[in-house]
Amino acid sequence: MYFKIVVIVIILTIHPLVEIECRRANNEELQDINISLGCKTFKTADSNSKCDDDNHNYNDCNNDDYKPEPGKKKLQKKPSKKGINQSPVKTEMPSKNGNEVITTDEQLESNSNKKNVKNSFSFSSEHNKAEKSLTDETGFTFLSIEDGATCSLKLNQDINKDKEPIFLVKDKNNNYLLVLPTLITSDNSTYNKGVGALEFDMKETVYLECPGKGNGILIESGDITQSSLEMRCITGTTVSLNSEQVKESADFSKVSCSKSFPGTAIFNENAETCGEKGRLVEIGFLVEGWHKLINVCYNVEETKTLYTSHTLFGSVLAGADVYNKRPNFAKGLEEFYEGFHPGDCYTQESQKQVILEMTGDEKYFQPSDNIYLARGHFSPDGDFILKTWQDATYFFVNAAPQWQCINQGHWLAVENLAREVSMKLKEKFHVTTGPYGILKLKSKNGQYEELFLKPIKKETKTKRKKTNKKVDDKDAKIAVPDYYFKVLHRPSKNECIVFISTNNPFIDKPEEFCKDICEDNNWPKLRDQKKGFVFCCKYEEFKETVPYITEYDCSGGVLKRPK
Repeated sequence: MYFKIVVIVIILTIHPLVEIECRRANNEELQDINISLGCKTFKTADSNSKCDDDNHNYNDCNNDDYKPEPGKKKLQKKPSKKGINQSPVKTEMPSKNGNEVITTDEQLESNSNKKNVKNSFSFSSEHNKAEKSLTDETGFTFLSIEDGATCSLKLNQDINKDKEPIFLVKDKNNNYLLVLPTLITSDNSTYNKGVGALEFDMKETVYLECPGKGNGILIESGDITQSSLEMRCITGTTVSLNSEQVKESADFSKVSCSKSFPGTAIFNENAETCGEKGRLVEIGFLVEGWHKLINVCYNVEETKTLYTSHTLFGSVLAGADVYNKRPNFAKGLEEFYEGFHPGDCYTQESQKQVILEMTGDEKYFQPSDNIYLARGHFSPDGDFILKTWQDATYFFVNAAPQWQCINQGHWLAVENLAREVSMKLKEKFHVTTGPYGILKLKSKNGQYEELFLKPIKKETKTKRKKTNKKVDDKDAKIAVPDYYFKVLHRPSKNECIVFISTNNPFIDKPEEFCKDICEDNNWPKLRDQKKGFVFCCKYEEFKETVPYITEYDCSGGVLKRPK
C-alpha cells in the first residue's frame, strides 16, 4: 500500500464545464475580459507586464517574460465553444464566505511527519478505486487516495520553470483540480530541506495547460501544439502527450509552454462586502474553471487594499520552485485603478517629485541607501510552491508602498519566520496580511501630512496609452501605509499571532497599540527602526484595532515559535 496523497478540488456549479482560454492584455494597456460560463459569469483581467518588483527600482527594471518568441509555428487553436459571451458581465462565484482561503484536511499534516514519504498533494484520477471525499466548512473538497507512483517530475530539475504549465487533474465528477506537489525527504533531512516533485502513475491522466493568447505547449521537436494536452506516465520522467492532433512521447524536461503567462484577478460579486467598504477580489487561474490562490479585500474608491489572505503549505514549502526571474506587477481590471496606472506612482521620478514637494527634505528620498518606496507584497511569492503560482502574486492590489529598507529588512524577516515555523511544524497556516493607517511626514509648513504616491504630472514622461476618462488628481493616488500587519493562524491547534511592523524608518519609537508578546513566545526581537520596528499582538487584542480582518478561531492561544 502506498502513502496517502491529497488533492485540492474546487467545485464549480457549472455544467457542462466550458473550456476557457485565459487571455492576457498587451504590455501597454490592460483590456477587460468578460467571459460567460453558462449560468456562471466572470469579469476578469489578466496580468499585464509593466516592469517592477520588490527588489528593483521601477525605472531600471527590464523584463520581457511575456513577449512571444519568434520563429515558432502557429498555434493550433481548439475549436471554439458555444456559450462564451464576451459582453460586460458581473462576477458570480460559488463562494459563500468572502474570507475563504484554500485549505486541506488533517491527513496532509499527519503524512508530512513521516520520513521518506511523499508529504503532500499528488494526482488523482477517475481510475483510482481508493478514493475518500472530504469537504470542509469553506466549500472546498479534497480527495484522499492510495496508489503507487511511477513518474516523478522534480520541480527544480525536470520542469522548465521559465515557461511552466499549469497542472490539472479531474475527479470522478469531472471537476478540474489544481495540483500541489509532494515533498520527498530523507531520514537526515532538516525541516527546510527536501525535493519537490509531481508524482503520478500510469493510470492517472494529468492535464497540461498553457493559457493566454498565442500560447501553446512546446514538445521536444520545437513545434507549438495545442494550449492543452493530456499527459500520462510512461516511466521516470518520460511521459506520453496526447490530443486529437498530437500523439507523442518525450522526456518532460523537453516540454514547456511557448511563453510565460500571468494569473488573473476577478471580482467575486457573490461575496458580501469586506472591511471598510471593501469588495472581494480573487487572484488565481481562469483555465478549465476558476482556481483561486489569494483573496483580496479591496476598497475601489480609495484604491486601497485592506488585507489579503492565503494558505501557506508548510509540509511542502521546502520543495518549492526556486527561480530568481520575476514577472512584472499587473494593474488588473481598469476598475482597480480607474483612469491611471499604479506603476506610474512608483517611478523614482514620481516619488521624488511627490516627496520633495511635500517635505522639501531630500532625506526622505535616498535610493542609494534603500530610502525609496517599493511595492511591498502582502501575500508574497515565496509563500507559494509552483512558479506559476508565485508569478500570480504580482498584482498591484496585492501590494502597497513600503520603504525598501524595511521591505528587505525586518518585514522580510517576518515573512521568513512564517515560512520557517510552518515548515518546522509541517503544517498549513492561514495567513492574512494588510496595511494599517496612512504614514505622515513633516511638511514644509511644519505640519505632519499624509503621504500618497501619485503619477508624475508631466504626460510626456510616460509612454502609456492615454485613457479617455479624465481623472481628478485627488483620485489618482496610492496611500503609503503607516504599518504592515501579518496574522498567522495554525488551524490544527487554533493558535494565532499577529506581527506588526512600522513603515517609517525616520522615527525613533512607534506607537504600540498592544502589549508586545514576541519574546514571551520565542519570536525574535526586531527593533531596528531603519529596518522596521516589529512587535507582536494577540489576535483578539489586535482585532480591537482592526476589527474587519479575517475571522479566525484562536481559542488555542498564542502561536509560539518552536525552539
